[in-house]
Amino acid sequence: MPERITTGYSRLFEIRLLHHFWLDEGSAIYDLLEKEQRERRLLSYDMRSFLAVTPTDSTSRALSGLGCVYKETQLGCIVLAPDRAKIPCHAEFECVVTVQDVEFFNYTALTLRPQRVHELYHRGENETNRFKEHVPVLSNMTGVKRGEGAQKALFLSREIPSLAADDQAESLFLSDNALHQLTGDQPDALSRELNPQSAICLYLSIRAMCLALYRPPGSSGHLLEE
Repeated sequence: MPERITTGYSRLFEIRLLHHFWLDEGSAIYDLLEKEQRERRLLSYDMRSFLAVTPTDSTSRALSGLGCVYKETQLGCIVLAPDRAKIPCHAEFECVVTVQDVEFFNYTALTLRPQRVHELYHRGENETNRFKEHVPVLSNMTGVKRGEGAQKALFLSREIPSLAADDQAESLFLSDNALHQLTGDQPDALSRELNPQSAICLYLSIRAMCLALYRPPGSSGHLLEE
């Protein structure tokens, strides 16, 4: 009789990338909808139509060595780890988010500030790699939490700060519990109100984004959202 080996898996972490253009209902912001309404909206949502989430090469090798399974999903991505896997307490996992839809920038808030692109030619592979300055890097070590118990969620983005004296055009800030954006450079710059802050952590313009994930000792899989 052939030997049969069964391996159980548990969620190590999950990332959800939620875009308001696809999830808001008219003037009703997705974050402020009732739980049942949010769940219904997610049934028809698929971020793979406009974004791609891929682990970096080093993370792919690390996950493979640990016997983990990486899977891109409708909401983002998920990593499953074998129940017997011993994940190093200081392990870090990175994923890169890139734009897939050519129309993405027509329905996404963008920054107009220039970002320098550096090119590095790799002779061995006969290819040119391009690196953009000031690409957003989000980490669950610096993000914020929302909710409690089963409703608790960890956001990769930080809290939006108050207005600073040296903020420049397009900076986001909170004022009177509402989200604002500068239309000029400080000091004495004008601004426009975007919408109520409430449960919203951060609006982020994406061209390429790196998500840095860390698994603290003794932790289980986290729900990470942006």
